[in-house]
Amino acid sequence: MEYNLLGYMGLAFGALAAAPPELGLPRSPALGGGPHDGVLLLYAALGVCLMPAYLALHLPSSPVTPASAPLLSAESKRHVLWLSGLFSVDAFGGGMVANSLVAYWLELKFHPSPFLLGSIFFLSSLAAGGSLLLALPVAKRLGLVRTMVFTHLPSSLLLALVPFVPSLLAASSVWVARASLSQMDVPTRQSFVQALVAPGERTAAAGYTTAA
Repeated sequence: MEYNLLGYMGLAFGALAAAPPELGLPRSPALGGGPHDGVLLLYAALGVCLMPAYLALHLPSSPVTPASAPLLSAESKRHVLWLSGLFSVDAFGGGMVANSLVAYWLELKFHPSPFLLGSIFFLSSLAAGGSLLLALPVAKRLGLVRTMVFTHLPSSLLLALVPFVPSLLAASSVWVARASLSQMDVPTRQSFVQALVAPGERTAAAGYTTAA
């Protein structure tokens, strides 16, 4: 969960940083002198700063012996494959509504300023990260499956409502409300998968369902 939470915090501050070209970020003639040149240069600089961290990674010195037993039992494999198929369909549908597409739609329909548009996605990313923290107390009260259903379904309905609202305030409010529910199923889904399989099978099960 910490990995997902840090990812959404990064998305939030990245959206805020990419928004305001009017704050005087430098422009580069090599990039065309556009208002977002400074953001692109900052993005490239951060990528260079990540290189030492990746170069520091290394394989373990001792050889890893392959497991003699199958990674998943027949029963666990059936559960994991079924859930992987379900998660892949869900991911396919969710992937159609990327933040960039929503930002483009908001710009076409309501013409917000770049700073306001970035602020909307800053708030929605914070809300999505916060939903990860709320998942545990909600799951303790409702259970894993009910938490997944009772948060994911309203989240999808709110998403379907966004194109029909008449104003930027309403659209952004619905979008942020949707984000506040959209990620509660992630830790509960992971916990549900881990509970279905034996302790020795959890790594393989997590790998299959995450790849889906």
